[in-house]
Amino acid sequence: MVLTKNEQEKINEISSKLKRISVYIEENVSNTDQEIEHIFKVITGLKSIQGNINNDSSFIATLLAKKYLYEKYQEATFDASDKAQGAPGLDIDFRKTDGCRIIGEIKTTFPYKKNDFGANQQENILNDLRKLRSENAGEKYFFLTEKESFNILKKEKYKDFLNGISVVYLPLELDKE
Repeated sequence: MVLTKNEQEKINEISSKLKRISVYIEENVSNTDQEIEHIFKVITGLKSIQGNINNDSSFIATLLAKKYLYEKYQEATFDASDKAQGAPGLDIDFRKTDGCRIIGEIKTTFPYKKNDFGANQQENILNDLRKLRSENAGEKYFFLTEKESFNILKKEKYKDFLNGISVVYLPLELDKE
């Protein structure tokens, strides 16, 4: 899979941020430091560097989904950086060269409960599944980045919401280790 120029720039920004975080932690954190003022200063400095790391996580998840779709269809003609993370609309929406529309939603949600989603998480997930079901597309995907979320969604309780939707756990390579 070839990244677009904008996708590569976003990857470079995220990589740079991770390096800054690593250096910051190395320079400011010691195993023996227990003063709450220092801990507070370190935490707020870390927050400043990381920015909205949830958006970075969602962007990387979109690239993982793009990689999955590329490997499956040998094409994935969309730029993951075009749509702002958290913006309304489908996370993935493109047409293959044969005209088949592929759509998808991505969740980076870690379940609030041990064996189920919290009420707000569940409602957000079900809304995304309803959105997918309401669209006319040749293939519909619901991508998850957390194994626990994937396992919960496969339970009988959610079965009726998944009709016509393929559920995919994205970081497949992590399970091979």
